Amino acid sequence: MSRVQKYHEAALVAYRKQDLDNAIALWNKALAIDPNYEPALGYRARAQELQRRLNQMGTH
Repeated sequence: MSRVQKYHEAALVAYRKQDLDNAIALWNKALAIDPNYEPALGYRARAQELQRRLNQMGTH
C-alpha cells in the first residue's frame, strides 16, 4: 500500500469517528503527494462541506 493510500485509509477512520479536522489534514497529506488522487479529493470535499455546515449551526 502506498503512502497516499495509507493517509487515505487513516483519514477514513478519522472521518467515520467524526474527527473532521484530522481527516482533512490526512487527506491534505495524501494530496500533497498525489494531487490527483480521486478518493481523497472526493472525501475531503465532503468532510469540508460537513465541517462548514456544522460551523454554520454553531455545533462545532
